[in-house]
Amino acid sequence: MARKIERVAEMLEEDFERKSEIETVYEVLKNEIIIDIREKSNAPLLNKEGLGVVKIPFFKINSEFKKLDQTKTYLFYCDK
Repeated sequence: MARKIERVAEMLEEDFERKSEIETVYEVLKNEIIIDIREKSNAPLLNKEGLGVVKIPFFKINSEFKKLDQTKTYLFYCDK
């Protein structure tokens, strides 16, 4: 049986290049929630007063995202 190993970061780069450009945001607005997708070993995200932050590991995004309030805007916070 043959197998192919692909790095997730490389797959994401290819996907984003084909579909859309990633927007970088420098300010979080009132109706926006940050989803911290970094691995547990990384430093915690600094949480300013009133800033909504949800911790969801990258590998659980597909299953967990649909459980979130879909009236909100979500921003992904990652190391890349």
